[in-house]
Amino acid sequence: MKFLYRVLLPCTAFLLFCPAKNKNQLRETVPAESPAPMIPVTVPETVNESPSPAPAVSFQRDVLPILRELAGDCHTKEDMAGNYALDSYEAVMAGGTDSVPNVVPGKPDSSLLFLYLQKGHPFGRKPAPEKLEVIRQWILQGAKNN
Repeated sequence: MKFLYRVLLPCTAFLLFCPAKNKNQLRETVPAESPAPMIPVTVPETVNESPSPAPAVSFQRDVLPILRELAGDCHTKEDMAGNYALDSYEAVMAGGTDSVPNVVPGKPDSSLLFLYLQKGHPFGRKPAPEKLEVIRQWILQGAKNN
């Protein structure tokens, strides 16, 4: 009995835990798994990798109504509150009496108009996020007079 524990037990452990010398031996001892069932997949011929561009934003149709709603009472050519008029394309692009441009086409984060609207007006007229996005898109698209 002691012989079994001293000799056969270590030999059995050795055989169980030692890797096979030949990979084919190992493959023969391990049963093969059945392959997974094949599922038909349809792949489209063309893949649209880029997201669709934002629709063109019009100054007259989209931006000017927002500016009139937010600043139409004070920022006109007649009033020029804060030395800025925002009631026409020319006034918006010209900047204030300090000659600093309100808008840098293609760069909303460098455009004073966008930054100011993003921060919010001192009198509480902050645009809704979707209106701010319209102005941001207009600037990104080149701030065109359309």
